[in-house]
Amino acid sequence: MIRRDEESTHDQTGSRGGVILGSLSTRRKPIKELAPSGYLASVDEEKCKACGVCVAKCPFEAVSIEEEVAVIDPDGCMGCGVCPELCPEDAIELREDSARGIPLDLQALRDETRPNG
Repeated sequence: MIRRDEESTHDQTGSRGGVILGSLSTRRKPIKELAPSGYLASVDEEKCKACGVCVAKCPFEAVSIEEEVAVIDPDGCMGCGVCPELCPEDAIELREDSARGIPLDLQALRDETRPNG
């Protein structure tokens, strides 16, 4: 799935994306290395129609179709939010995964960095 060009430690990340740490190569194209976002995609098998949109759009090739349902590879999923955003059946959602770090509260960070007044 994912080849890491260099080892790195994973850090806390944004709620719908990763933190750039180094470099990463996928089978599709080289991209910056991302730490997991603190989230993992989860498929509702009742809603999934195995249309393949998630498979085609996942930048980490972490989704496959098996037995007429989308399956998430937890080792490849970075919790980036692409698949739930594009799923036409709303069959995929991001769930917090404590093994992947604590997601940052991006809104709180934005509020802290805004000038007063």
